[in-house]
Amino acid sequence: MFDNPKKELERLEQQLLEAERNEPEADDGDFSSEEIEDFFLRSAGFDDDRQAPSMDAGRYVPAPPRKGIGGLVTAALLLALSVIALALWGLGRLL
Repeated sequence: MFDNPKKELERLEQQLLEAERNEPEADDGDFSSEEIEDFFLRSAGFDDDRQAPSMDAGRYVPAPPRKGIGGLVTAALLLALSVIALALWGLGRLL
């Protein structure tokens, strides 16, 4: 891509250093922390009293109940027993 990558890197470094020197200092005092907090709380739906918005009971859908892993454990045990039974049957035929 470049004929001399080292020379190109040095040139880019010089450009970055020059841009850093010419960059005006940032003014961090534009907004107070209270104003920033208020902005984010209002955009998240909180009112002036800092209370969570109420949920419409008609739109609430409860989460489905969690299913256990009992069926999976049972299937694994049955598979293990069938493998053992086949192994014993195969050994019985060999002897």
